[in-house]
Amino acid sequence: MNVEELRSQTRTVLEQTLNQLQAATLLVAELESQVSEAGKTVQHLSQIIDQFIHEQSETSLEIESNEGIQETRSNSEPDSTDSRSDE
Repeated sequence: MNVEELRSQTRTVLEQTLNQLQAATLLVAELESQVSEAGKTVQHLSQIIDQFIHEQSETSLEIESNEGIQETRSNSEPDSTDSRSDE
């Protein structure tokens, strides 16, 4: 092998290596973009779940409050069916 052959082979190998590094860099950039997008999606899903839990808590409190009002009314009002059965 002479010097020119060595230079040629070295140049060829370096070009291939640089092409592989460039391809890897592009893949890493695409992967970073996909990871970022997945993170945004998870964050959005987390917000939806938090909102759902908050709404369920409010609904539960409203139902409990309404049930308490109904129990108070039924305990304080005379039962109309009882008065009719006595007549």
